[in-house]
Amino acid sequence: MSEPLLLSVCHFDGNLLVVSYHKQEGRYRHVVQYVDRIGSVLSSMSDVFASADEDWPASPPIQQLSQERIEGSETLLGVGQAGKSHWSISVETINDPSRCAIRFDIACRTKMRPQFLGSSYERTDSTSDSIPYRLQLIVDPQSPETTLTGDQANCSFKSTPASGKATYRWAYQIAVMKAYWHRGR
Repeated sequence: MSEPLLLSVCHFDGNLLVVSYHKQEGRYRHVVQYVDRIGSVLSSMSDVFASADEDWPASPPIQQLSQERIEGSETLLGVGQAGKSHWSISVETINDPSRCAIRFDIACRTKMRPQFLGSSYERTDSTSDSIPYRLQLIVDPQSPETTLTGDQANCSFKSTPASGKATYRWAYQIAVMKAYWHRGR
């Protein structure tokens, strides 16, 4: 098994936000984790992966992925295919005073009307009241066509072309946010 590809960014509290990609059944799976200073996972979201044979998978079917340095920042770039559709992805970190996040920008070129396009996640969180932050999915401000449903980031279609032949794009962030169950502070 090859080494995972990683991107990480330090949260202002000294903990890390990490995205890790590893290959499974010919495709890259990923998990985003908020990890404390001693390596304990405080909050986690992993992509949903059902089968490598799906034409419309729950998460982008990335088959080739590389880590590149773009404008001084580490970025993951990938491509993949499912059915007759072609996918691309870029993943980068965001670290500014207002937000510590991982940004995902995804596109799918398809020749037919899509049954589903989006990115789906399963969540694993500590429910301890002592954990002040957790991971949250957020629509990227640069992607107004993206909508959120529960813990999914889905591409919404304002108008679906009659032929279905089009390129669809959505972007979202997984950010470290104040936990809704935290009492105090």
